[in-house]
Amino acid sequence: MASGAVVGAACGSGSGGSAGSTTVPSSTTEPPTTTTTPPQATYEVQPGDTLLAIADFFGVSPAAIVAANQLASADQVAAGQVLTIPPIPPAALTITPNVAPSGEVLTFELTGAKAGEAVIFEITTANDDEPIGQAGTASPDGVARTRYDSSGDDPGVYTVVATGDRGTTAEAPYLVQGG
Repeated sequence: MASGAVVGAACGSGSGGSAGSTTVPSSTTEPPTTTTTPPQATYEVQPGDTLLAIADFFGVSPAAIVAANQLASADQVAAGQVLTIPPIPPAALTITPNVAPSGEVLTFELTGAKAGEAVIFEITTANDDEPIGQAGTASPDGVARTRYDSSGDDPGVYTVVATGDRGTTAEAPYLVQGG
């Protein structure tokens, strides 16, 4: 059994052990593609509304609303203004690199989280070790990122599951090679 420290946006530790025969991830992890796009919504700004509050309510970034409406400034929304609210992007977890020797520092990046969402990155192995992780918070643009030191991890395939407290979830594998 090996463990390493997680530092950065989410701080904690990961745990892993040897994995059995499992498919090895490719050198890059691509999010799944889909042909359906969630519909956009509209929202009429109410007195006292702020762009940050509207974005938080819809689970999108303020920058996404600014871009969708070609606003000159995030500070200039007015009561009665009708805003187009873009759909929430699909969640995707990227591990860089996703094939590395033990001791390599890996970056886990979750995109498509809701702004301010608390995210837990958990690491498991094919041997069903107890997952270990700790919460971080997604940035206003919906990105949660952390770094993981795989020092001491046994060779094998590991799975990272990113779970947000507002429903976002994604997972991706990585391979620790023997060194």
